[in-house]
Amino acid sequence: MDNENLDGPAPTIQAPVRFAPASQLLIEMSDEHAARLLVRSLVDQVLQLTAPLDAAGPALPQHPSGWRAAIDRLDTCLALYSSALDGSVPKKSRRKVRQLARRAARVDRREALVAWLIPFSEAVRSPEHASDDAVAATWLQRRLADRVDGVGGSIKNAQRDIAKLQSLDKALSVYTTSVQIDDMPRMQSFGALTAELLRDESAELARHFDELELSSVRSMASLLAATRRIGYLLGPVRVHVPGGTGVSESVNALQSSLERLAELGGISNAILRAGKRAGSAHMRAVLTRELFGTRDGDASTSHGDLRRGLVALARVLHAELSASLQHFRGTWPRESVVGLIQSIADCASLLRRS
Repeated sequence: MDNENLDGPAPTIQAPVRFAPASQLLIEMSDEHAARLLVRSLVDQVLQLTAPLDAAGPALPQHPSGWRAAIDRLDTCLALYSSALDGSVPKKSRRKVRQLARRAARVDRREALVAWLIPFSEAVRSPEHASDDAVAATWLQRRLADRVDGVGGSIKNAQRDIAKLQSLDKALSVYTTSVQIDDMPRMQSFGALTAELLRDESAELARHFDELELSSVRSMASLLAATRRIGYLLGPVRVHVPGGTGVSESVNALQSSLERLAELGGISNAILRAGKRAGSAHMRAVLTRELFGTRDGDASTSHGDLRRGLVALARVLHAELSASLQHFRGTWPRESVVGLIQSIADCASLLRRS
């Protein structure tokens, strides 16, 4: 090497970085390296669940709960680790994952509503003797059927297009880094990144728990989402932190307790939207009859029956929501949630020192 080169700027090495051996703890890896490993494993999980669906044909479920859970976790982790991934996720792949996750969540909500309505609609013996709530349930089910099938079909089509998921996996498999050999910076560990994210999400959990009320459907959904994100964060690192497995199990238990409450909250939103649609549907039926002398499907149900039916459904749902919220608060009193948040903070402190 010439002497003049020694006086110049420190040389920079640019080379592809392959994955570290399995013996290296995930929490000790750089945040980018570990985030890539984790997201690639989630992509692989989605692809494994997608492939048999693509070959199964229409006789089998198009979007089972396992696939929906996997795509939600992938979408959430791409958002959580976006800073570590540092723009390396192809934009088209990111949009594809977000689109699939949103469609899957929509199917979940609509299927929950359909299942809740079944007991009411099954009580119908004849249209002439149908109760008000049965009338409303049947009316809602007719409208939901096509929507669930439509969203399910779009998910099926999207599942067949796995090229963007494969390109995501490829993009994350190898990356390039620049290192100055005379002044190598200390990279943030995955443990430190996870600690920071756990701190932020714990604050969100505490805030939404304090906002939890019967009339606040949004706080129910937000509390569940924060709890789910904490569960995703703890999952890969819990075995590396003393007590981490127990904290992770408690977070999962909190999530399970919240799921039914949030589901009922989503149904209440659907009932509110149905009330708005009922008036416009009735008016459309009246105008169709007056303009063309014909009746559409809504003309067979009087506006009064439908309105009373939706009110009856709302009263039943109010009782279920109240009971569910009371049960949740009995299972998870404030002191238990505060204690869990402190345990999460303790895990974060240990991870920060990793």
